[in-house]
Amino acid sequence: MGNEGKLGLNTRELQAFVGGREVFVSHMVMVAAGGCHAAGVTADWTLLTWGGGAEGQLGHGDAKDRLRPELIGGKLHGGWPVIMVACGAQHTLVLTVGGL
Repeated sequence: MGNEGKLGLNTRELQAFVGGREVFVSHMVMVAAGGCHAAGVTADWTLLTWGGGAEGQLGHGDAKDRLRPELIGGKLHGGWPVIMVACGAQHTLVLTVGGL
C-alpha cells in the first residue's frame, strides 16, 4: 500500500512492483519500517525519512507526510554520523556515533 507515501515513490497509490522507478535503494545501507513511515541510513551515514508524519515521527519538525525520502539535517542528531535507525508505530529512534 502506498497511502501516506510510505513507499517513498512520490505517490500515494498502491504499487505492486517497484522496478524501473528512481529510488534511493542503491545508496541505503539500512532501512527500517514503521506503521506508516520508514527511515533509511545511506552509505555516507546520513538519515532520510518518508511516509506518514502525522505524529512528527519523520523528524522534519512538522506533521506533514513525505512522499519521497527526505534528508534529515544533522542538527536533529547533533551532527553525528547515523549508524542505526528503528521505526515503531508512531516513532523513530536513531543511534549515532555520539549515542541514542
